[in-house]
This record gives sequence, structure tokens and C-alpha cells, in this order.
Amino acid sequence: MKLALSRICFVGHCTIDDVYVDGEAWRSIGGTVVYASLAAKLMGADVTVVTRIGRDFPPELEAQARNLGLDLLPFKIGKSTTHFVLRYKGEARELRSVSRGDDIEPVDVVSEADAFHLGPVAGEIAIEVAKRVRESCDLVSLDVQGLVRDFEEGRVVERKRVPASFFELVNIAKGSATELRAATGIQGLRKALKNIHKLGPTIVMATIGMQGTLALVEGRLYRIPAFEVADVADCTGAGDALMGAFMAEYARGQDPIWSIAVGSAVASALVETRGPSVKRARSDIYERAERVLDEVELVSTS
Repeated sequence: MKLALSRICFVGHCTIDDVYVDGEAWRSIGGTVVYASLAAKLMGADVTVVTRIGRDFPPELEAQARNLGLDLLPFKIGKSTTHFVLRYKGEARELRSVSRGDDIEPVDVVSEADAFHLGPVAGEIAIEVAKRVRESCDLVSLDVQGLVRDFEEGRVVERKRVPASFFELVNIAKGSATELRAATGIQGLRKALKNIHKLGPTIVMATIGMQGTLALVEGRLYRIPAFEVADVADCTGAGDALMGAFMAEYARGQDPIWSIAVGSAVASALVETRGPSVKRARSDIYERAERVLDEVELVSTS
């Protein structure tokens, strides 16, 4: 699908993230909508956000949101904000839930956009919201991470199946390898990708950390490498940034593999800093994307 413009609406919870890495700790605004919209804006897209926050949302994170160009005033305010604690050991992450915000409702989706990205983090997007989005837009992507999560006394477990009806409503689906296995109930990653592809999405992406991305694009399976950086400060939101940059490129009519390469480049720039921040210029991102593209491997054609 080719679109002339790149106006993208991101739907999902803004979160409070308490992050622990190598003995250091910090608090940041988080959530797919934050990291993905940041990446899309970096690549020149016009972005809007549909979210819910709570009365417990800290003033310092409101300031951080404003610095990122996110205006939280129009968003509906409930009792609680979705709040996570993230502890990293290398690439491994332990995720715990402190609180959960209110569900997003279909009536919240009032933005006009060329593309929508559904980025739930705590099951806050129901099928009715996806249907509302689909009625208003022809290009819709989904990150399954918040749909597969189950919450057990604060512990976050990725084990829920995602109803086929969700995948039938979107053009693009993305998740980590673990999330896509949970979403489909299929342990073989390639089989999981093909299963989702058969339900409707023409592009299905599995992010595999520093191993890059495995992408099924119109029946052809590609391996897109991660761009390696010397120092990783914070891995939070890397997959979300990849998806936001991908959507910015793809929605303006770029080739899907190139768009994923740009996403990989933006993700590499994100992890060099703490929280939702990228200190690389767009020209640097495109230079990295070219290097990623040179290493793309066509794995299979069926």
C-alpha cells in the first residue's frame, strides 16, 4: 500500500517506567506510543497520540512529555497510570507491573490520519477499538506485546493468545519472537509468522534483539540485521522505535525492507541514550540504514 502523506496516529498507554540497568536507576515516561511517535517524528512524520493517563502521573514526566512534543492535556485522566518496573541483565529483562490505567475506548479515536499504529502495553486496546480504527483508515499496524501479557501479582507473563480477529483487521503485525509465539500458540517462529500472514497482514515482523528482525513480506522471508553500537545505555523501547520509524517511511510510500532498515537504524540510535531520546540526526539514521540494507538476507520465498 502506497500513501503520499505520513500522518500517523499511535494508540496505547503512556506509562511510568522505573528502569534499572547495571546498578543504576531512573524514571521515565514510556509506552509504545511514546517511543514509536518519537521515532516517527524523527523521520519526518506528523504524529498524534491517543492514550490514557492517571491522576498519579508525575509532573516531571509531564514536562518530559512536553519536551518530546506530546501534549497530555487532551488525554482522558483516570485514577491510575500504567506503571512498570523494568530490570535489565544484558539483553534479558524482568518486567513487573505496579498499576494499570483505564482502557482506551472506541470514542477516544477521533484523530484523522493516513496510518494508525495500535501499541497496547497492558491489554488496554480491545477489538472494538481496532474496528473503529480500521473503519477510519486503510493502513493499520499492530504490536502484539500488550495483548499477550498476563499479570500475576505484579509479575508480567507473556502467554495470552491473540484472537485471529485482531490480525484480520491490520495490514502489519509486529512482536518479539517470544510474543509472536505466545500470540499464535506456535513455538516455531517461522510457522508463527506464516500463521499470522495467512490471517491478513501482508507484513509480519519478529524482533530478535541484537539478532535483528525476521520479516515476512508478501510471502518472502527476510532477515534484517540490527545495527551494532559500541555502547548500549538502555534497551527500553527499541522495538517500538523500530516500528515508529518503519511506519513513517512505509506510510509515505517507501519499500518495506528499506523501511525496516530505517527502523533498525533508529532503534540503534535510541539504545545509545537513556529513555525516549535520540541524539542522532536524520542524515546519520539514513547512513546507518544504508549499511543495514546492504546486509539484508532473503531467507526464503515461500
